[in-house]
Amino acid sequence: MRTVRDIIPNALSLSRIPLGMAFLLLYSTSEAWRFWSALAVAMLALLTDIADGRLARRWKVTSDAGALIDGLGDKAFYVAVYLVIAANHAAESLLLWALIFREVALYALRTIDGNRSQNTKQLRWASLAYAFVIRMYFLYFVLAGWFSVTQRPVPFPIGYGFLFGYVAAIFGYIGLVKLAQQITERSGLRG
Repeated sequence: MRTVRDIIPNALSLSRIPLGMAFLLLYSTSEAWRFWSALAVAMLALLTDIADGRLARRWKVTSDAGALIDGLGDKAFYVAVYLVIAANHAAESLLLWALIFREVALYALRTIDGNRSQNTKQLRWASLAYAFVIRMYFLYFVLAGWFSVTQRPVPFPIGYGFLFGYVAAIFGYIGLVKLAQQITERSGLRG
């Protein structure tokens, strides 16, 4: 019989889907209340991302399905942020397309990965590097939005924060290629 402890981590993961939609609908630098509301939604999404895995491990209710649900929640929120960035920084559209495609391709590979737990352990370094750098990219975007909302000039270093997106893409695609290699090697598809 399923208990509340079995459900809460996955519910937290799935909550990032509507939180992503709320972020997408709320974000604006032309109205301060919308910017701050979107920022609050993003903070809530970050808290759910931290809490879901920790609770699942603490309560010993981890599962492959839970890991996929966590990834789905992450990707839903990431894509919402990418769409908001694209709407506000059209020059980054190609980068954002590459980041969105990476999310879709990674999720597809993970669903067909018959050796998911071993591959996840071996590629954890790439996942952690990507997660750190993509969050720095998101932070740059939030800081740029804050300067816009408060009508302050953007300091020199923050103007180059978009480079975090390119570094994230590099780590993301390294991990994606390595995962694809491992899957094809283990499945015998490689000649």
